[in-house]
Amino acid sequence: EPSWQGEGWQLLAEGLAAGEGQAGNGPVLFGQVSSGINGDGGNKVRTVSRRMFLGQKPSLSYRRRLDLSAAVNMYTSAAFTVLVDGVAVDEVSTMGMDYAENMWTERSGIDLAEFADRTVTLTFQVAANANVGADVTAKAWVAGIAVEDAGTAPEQ
Repeated sequence: EPSWQGEGWQLLAEGLAAGEGQAGNGPVLFGQVSSGINGDGGNKVRTVSRRMFLGQKPSLSYRRRLDLSAAVNMYTSAAFTVLVDGVAVDEVSTMGMDYAENMWTERSGIDLAEFADRTVTLTFQVAANANVGADVTAKAWVAGIAVEDAGTAPEQ
């Protein structure tokens, strides 16, 4: 089974809870990115991805905790996005304010039918954008990643 690959993300110990609430069984992916530190602003993005084959009626479920900190001014932003082949299928973003999930948020039944019957790249992304020299951060903990109707690619 292919592993997760990317920059700015790490695989935490099996079953490790990120703060309050339990992640459940299995690994936890943790990603973070900052912008605006020491005057280094602009849009900063970190991703982690893996390839997989999707069957005829695929759907995605996962659990997450987010800490998006963008309350510097009304032009600073932070985001967490789930993408399939570069297309956003689930997203949380904030502009000019903070957003945090203190408990694990269950996401399920995310329809991936438009990507059926082919090999795709599933990506989790954090992004932070600062227009001044003040810290804007995006942190995400992701666990329990499951794709229903994922399988093995047909023999060629």
